[in-house]
Amino acid sequence: MPRIALATYDPGTAPSKDPDLAGLVAELRAAGTDAEARFWDDPDADWAGYDLVLVRSTWDYTWRPAEFLAWVDRVDALTRLLNPADVVHWNADKRYLGELASAGVPTVPTRYLPPGAEPDLPTGHEYVIKPASGAGARYAARYTPDERESAVRQLAHLHAEGLTAMVQPYMRGVDRHGERALH
Repeated sequence: MPRIALATYDPGTAPSKDPDLAGLVAELRAAGTDAEARFWDDPDADWAGYDLVLVRSTWDYTWRPAEFLAWVDRVDALTRLLNPADVVHWNADKRYLGELASAGVPTVPTRYLPPGAEPDLPTGHEYVIKPASGAGARYAARYTPDERESAVRQLAHLHAEGLTAMVQPYMRGVDRHGERALH
């Protein structure tokens, strides 16, 4: 019977924000596997004991990216990891959008502002600022051109934490169909 770990995060005392996780584990077990959810940062987990480790809902990785990526490399060396380590590394930083755009893949126009960069912000439309390495709405905010001072303060905060900022036009379609948990 194949052993499968679904890597997730420890939400502490809060309920898990992955409402599908328990059902997925149950379905995998019903299909004849020995499946379980494991916290990715559990020091007692024997990752080599699994036939497959699926990166499922490791949503706190953005607070500890170096630790998470080291875990990815360690697990990838011990067993089959989905997605493979090179894909997880590539995807952990949204600068991959620039690579996709350069390859001709349609993407939202994105400007990257690393720490120390001048605040080159739009003047003719609403826009979003968020970290290039992030998940959910952490440090993401929507601005109008008239809110430049607030946007510059947010950039300074991101840069003080060593984060590269992404600046994208606000896409109105997310008002109807998308993630808009913006500050």
